[in-house]
Amino acid sequence: MAVSESQLGRLLDGRYRIGRLLGRGGMGAVWAAHDEVLGRDVAVKEVLPSPDLTPAQWELIRQRAMREARAVARLAHPSVVMVYDVVEEEGRPWIVMQLLSSTTLAEVLTAEGPLSPGRVARVGLDVLDALQTAHRAGVLHRDVKPANIMLSEHDPAVLTDFGIATVEGDGPLTSTGMLVGSPAFLSPERAQGKPATPASDLWALGATLYAAVEGAPPFRRHNQLSTLHAVVTELPPRARHAGELGPVIDRLLVRDPVERPTAEQTRDLLLTVIEALDAMPAAGFEQTVRPEPDPDTAPMAAPMAGPMAGPMAGPMAGPEPGPRVGGTGRRRALVAALAAALAAALAVALVAAALALTHGPGAKDEVSKQRNGRAGGAQASPSVTRSTPAKTTPPKSPAASATSTPTDDGSSGSDSSAVPAGFTSRRDSTGFSIVVPKGWTRSMSGGRVVYREPGGRGYLKVDQSTHPKADALKDWKKQEPAVGARLPGYHKIRLERVNYKGWNAADWEFTWRPSGGPLHVLNRNIRVNDKQAYALYWSIPAGEWNKRWSDFQVIANSFEPAS
Repeated sequence: MAVSESQLGRLLDGRYRIGRLLGRGGMGAVWAAHDEVLGRDVAVKEVLPSPDLTPAQWELIRQRAMREARAVARLAHPSVVMVYDVVEEEGRPWIVMQLLSSTTLAEVLTAEGPLSPGRVARVGLDVLDALQTAHRAGVLHRDVKPANIMLSEHDPAVLTDFGIATVEGDGPLTSTGMLVGSPAFLSPERAQGKPATPASDLWALGATLYAAVEGAPPFRRHNQLSTLHAVVTELPPRARHAGELGPVIDRLLVRDPVERPTAEQTRDLLLTVIEALDAMPAAGFEQTVRPEPDPDTAPMAAPMAGPMAGPMAGPMAGPEPGPRVGGTGRRRALVAALAAALAAALAVALVAAALALTHGPGAKDEVSKQRNGRAGGAQASPSVTRSTPAKTTPPKSPAASATSTPTDDGSSGSDSSAVPAGFTSRRDSTGFSIVVPKGWTRSMSGGRVVYREPGGRGYLKVDQSTHPKADALKDWKKQEPAVGARLPGYHKIRLERVNYKGWNAADWEFTWRPSGGPLHVLNRNIRVNDKQAYALYWSIPAGEWNKRWSDFQVIANSFEPAS
């Protein structure tokens, strides 16, 4: 049955006055309407049968529509569209819903093109919240995709259209020839006819995040059959523009649903990405570091490292996909192995740089108070002299004065005897050397190298520039107002010049409160010479700052710039 403009002005159920057409899809049309009883604007979904459906198939569709109302009415969450009422007229359901003054993610992608990883991560977190709420109520969405996600400027993203959702206790509603869900966002197990699970919704979320940063889903082909074949038989291509969001997408698109991260693990991953991307820009640095080679085009002898390098750390990590059939797949598999080796090496480098960021927990009483009320401050590490002498000193880690000879990225990574226990020494492919805790993983976003701890929120970020600003402290002071205004709960602890290995250096220490919990940050701007500068950014959960100070000393003392 086709959408008819004659519905305009119709009074549905003696209550809802139908207005303009908002959109239409495979299962019907959505109208703006006015509830004349409560005096509010609403949206009404008119469920329409396709002309080629048999009566039995149409009955399945009708049941699904009724089930949508039951499913969504059970959910109360700002990222889930609200259902107010269900009306059945002329043999078909009309679902009365919340009217959202926003556009779909699909429409935004069409108008603006691919979105930034940070913006996509926030949308993903909102959708994940909606899915968790649904899953706890026994509801599976089964059709997560950009067209079913509503965006607005200030409110959370909203997940809509539970029209093919399944509810625990309902029998399966499938029929030969009826495809339930959008092929490009269908998980491999569902494409093979297996039951939907929460992991299937998380796969669809991963495909949606991929589409949002790349402009198209990973398995879109010229027709449904070839798309389904790609979903079942191929590995997802690399999300080239995902930056730090790339590893999260990788984990969600793991073929085996058992190996995908859970919703809680996915939440932790997304929060970590948001924190990393939100916390600080390059602080005046021009991103002039040469990008790393593309695994599809670079010669096999070239060192590879980047956002896709190595598996995600932590309990959510699953086995890496095997090589796909064909030359490109073999290249990717080999590149992944090289990248994993580089990741471990670069992780060491970044953490050492992060330790160089700090001179120790706050030297003043005010600084001590900012560190979660813990007693005792800290003076600078042996390689850092504060411009204002510290009043108290922390216990000095024996590892703080250790020296080591770094191994090149891609080597076996065996530690030198001088490297403290629990650390490993590496030389980054971009040139600097550092030691980092064992197990920390390395990724690269733009010109920034990031080392991240497994299963935690701590990380070290190293920015590099060949066009440094003239004065490190002036650069930080110029950046601080804008950054402070952007970070929730921002509190500056100190911003001052420090003596660090004889270089022009300045420390910027602050705390802020992202949604995952308060973080304590020290960002060190290091002008090595006229053509070489680094920014070492150390971010740790606020409650862990003091106890991880000795690790920070080891890393700071080990950092050496590219020669």
